[in-house]
Amino acid sequence: MPAGLRLVTIAPRMIFPKYFRSFDANDAQAQHRAHLALFSVGILGYAVFYLNYYALPTAANPQPNGWWGWFDQGEYYKTTVNLAHGQLQPSTYWYGYSALGALFYHILPLHPYLLPNLLCFCILLVSLHRALRTFCGGFEAVTLSLLLGTAQPFLIRDAFVIPWMTIPIQATFCLMTAWFVFERATMQRLAISAALSDLCLFCRPSDAPFLGLLYLIGIFSLPEWRRRILATMLLRPGETVTFGPYDRGAAALGYGWSHPDIDHHVWSDGSESTLKFRVDKSDLPMIYIPPRRHVHFSNHRHRGRWRKPLSDIWGLRSRSFERSVPLTAHDVDASGVVTIRLVHHTPRSPKSIGMNADTRSLPISLHELSLVPNRQ
Repeated sequence: MPAGLRLVTIAPRMIFPKYFRSFDANDAQAQHRAHLALFSVGILGYAVFYLNYYALPTAANPQPNGWWGWFDQGEYYKTTVNLAHGQLQPSTYWYGYSALGALFYHILPLHPYLLPNLLCFCILLVSLHRALRTFCGGFEAVTLSLLLGTAQPFLIRDAFVIPWMTIPIQATFCLMTAWFVFERATMQRLAISAALSDLCLFCRPSDAPFLGLLYLIGIFSLPEWRRRILATMLLRPGETVTFGPYDRGAAALGYGWSHPDIDHHVWSDGSESTLKFRVDKSDLPMIYIPPRRHVHFSNHRHRGRWRKPLSDIWGLRSRSFERSVPLTAHDVDASGVVTIRLVHHTPRSPKSIGMNADTRSLPISLHELSLVPNRQ
């Protein structure tokens, strides 16, 4: 990071440390504060651009129809009026976006898309914040999200103020990207994404396949579904796998792991963690695994006790430890599946030593797993 940018980032934190920590915490309250700031400033900025747009439909406008006199917007509005009065008439475009406007036509007859578009814009800001939160502090993520969302007139004015049928698709795309690429997928998020994708299908069917790709990424990022999809993963001698969210090694992660990081490694979380994969029983390899504490195989046979100095776990020193364990027939079940259980003693969290607010117990970081020919 350039020195000037680092100074701009650090100086306010030194002056108002408590205020910045209120955004940096990894808890629900910090998320609520961030969302409140995003919504407050975002709605204010949206209102300024909306009310000052030259083609805003108002009675005082020299062109009373405003943007409803344009072709695309005029067609949306005509369909919205028909749907609001219960009339299903032929339409130039699909009904999805016009149906959103019809919900608010009787409340705001000249501005039926104001509230749906504003909601989509707020979703964009929240999505930007969630994505940026993985790279910087909470306050910086809020500030950058507001700058990216409101500082560019083209983004807020031409893409979210003027009614366009692509607006729900943009908001859904950003939300799914934040959820499934930068954060962890859940069944609830998949259900919400499915409902939003169905709505987008009726807005603009040609763009729906892009949302489908993101949905598949979300399904694949769920540990249970990933293991089902890659249940037949076979590792052979000479192979090395890494543990990013979409790396092949992520399918081998059992319980006791955090969500894989985008830089191709995963932290264990808790006092135990497991790995599970298949090997060829006729050619059992030697496996390189992290050296932290005790190693057991599926039949609970103790196969190793490796200690690492506690001062190195969260200290500034960096060491690379590698140990190997040769697999035997007793370590593999009838279908060729190997289950490795790592037992971590005295796991520590970053919060317990004052590094940050992360409360997870992170004994080891697993970057790769290698299988080499067993020469014994």
